[in-house]
Amino acid sequence: MTRATKIIITLGVSFTLFCALLLLSFQPVPLPNADNTVLVQGLISSVEADEQTKDLVFAIEGSGDTYYVNRGMEMIGFDASDLDQLVGKQVSLQYVRTTSPLEFIAGTHHISKIELEGFVAFDELEDLSAIDLAAN
Repeated sequence: MTRATKIIITLGVSFTLFCALLLLSFQPVPLPNADNTVLVQGLISSVEADEQTKDLVFAIEGSGDTYYVNRGMEMIGFDASDLDQLVGKQVSLQYVRTTSPLEFIAGTHHISKIELEGFVAFDELEDLSAIDLAAN
């Protein structure tokens, strides 16, 4: 096998792997259910909001991962001034386990349910049910 052939094969395999990784990255997050969610509990160490996208990003003490809610400020009804009050509170988060490289590499997880000190603040499944009922 010539050097040029080895280079072409290496580039082809690399390109194929890159495309596969890219496809996995852009797959939609599946709907939450009992089989594909993971429960994380702890104290909130930080909450950040993206004013442009309205996303909420949570960090839990002792966990190197981050947990987010798409358009969380709109869906949950938190105001940016409310977020500092959440730090130090006990929280239970359920997130959807996916095969996205973001979950494995960056430790970023899509939240499907937030329970703050025993109060359900957000439940994606209930919110989706309400949307489906409103559409019918």
